[in-house]
Amino acid sequence: MNCLKRINPLWLLTLPLIISVVFLVYSYFWIDHGLVTFLSANRPEIGYFFQLIEFTGNNKVFTAQLYFALIIIMFICQLIFFIPSVYKTLNLKPLFIILALITLIYSLSYPFLSKDIFSYYIYAKMAYFYHLNPFNTAPIVLAGKDFFINIAHNTTSPYNYGPIYLLYSVVPMAILTINKIMLYLITLKLLNGILFFISGFLLFKLTNSDRRILAIWFLNPFLIIEWLSNSHNDLVMAAFFIIGFYFFIKKKYLKGLSFLIFSVFVKYISIIATPVLFLNNSLRTNYLKILGLILPVLIQFTKRAIQPWYLTWSYMFLPLVQMKTLSWIFFSGIGFIQLINYYRFLESSGWGAGLIIEHPMIITNTLIVLILITEYRDKLINRFKIKV
Repeated sequence: MNCLKRINPLWLLTLPLIISVVFLVYSYFWIDHGLVTFLSANRPEIGYFFQLIEFTGNNKVFTAQLYFALIIIMFICQLIFFIPSVYKTLNLKPLFIILALITLIYSLSYPFLSKDIFSYYIYAKMAYFYHLNPFNTAPIVLAGKDFFINIAHNTTSPYNYGPIYLLYSVVPMAILTINKIMLYLITLKLLNGILFFISGFLLFKLTNSDRRILAIWFLNPFLIIEWLSNSHNDLVMAAFFIIGFYFFIKKKYLKGLSFLIFSVFVKYISIIATPVLFLNNSLRTNYLKILGLILPVLIQFTKRAIQPWYLTWSYMFLPLVQMKTLSWIFFSGIGFIQLINYYRFLESSGWGAGLIIEHPMIITNTLIVLILITEYRDKLINRFKIKV
């Protein structure tokens, strides 16, 4: 700890910056073979990526271990910036410049742990190019007609997100040439990065310049990988909610309500937060805290399989309330468990290969209980003393 005090905190950001570059390069070792085949037809130089794919295929254990090491280092970086002597002395202007750069780099990484972004692409293409209604037509109807049906997944189901996200994913396609797939992916991911950075900056302002947002949001490996790298649309839902909440707090109610509606019509889960519009400050804080903490428990009762990125939903709410640092460390552990459990998938290049950490939801529930104890212990003790 004394060693950290002697180091300029901004220099400590050098490690997360270096790791972001390493992660960027590493991610393209997992680029989809079919995508490279398609791209290299017109650009032979892209065929170089076949060498990366071959290396990964021949060294699955090593590349999976490298992923494991990267996650460990990213998590350590996050924990370092929960230390008061580190985050309290940060110079804000260079801090946000470095954070913007880190966000940009992660945004450009290849989504090797999810193919959702290809599904977003094909649904957008259905609406914009093929003039099909994705809400009642499954992409599989384009089999044999569109190459990217072979890369996307969930192609047998109609669109199950909100119309706002469909519009959001169509925008890059309307601006760019439709079949410039890599340009489309990069543009969509850059838009995500912009929303991620804006949301983090607004959280900083909404929490009275709480510099722990650095660790809670910007250096959180769970959010970085699921939102910036994997590009799940949960980021857009959360970002619109946070932007709407910011306008609402600033008494710009029309703008606030508009963004909250946008959030709901990206992914409908954010509708559960609408009561915040009618609660006073104290009740609003408690509602957001309880909502953020019970969401990981509630999703266990849904009929759908629990996906790791569902646990990012809580980050719509919890950064808006002043939780204790220990609580945030516990909650960060929930995301860490989910990321570590991708290891077996990378090692075997397939789902169903088992988990590094067995029964992750039991551990998640235990961590939630520890957070509740940490947050409400003093209140319970005081009430007990009063009754006695």
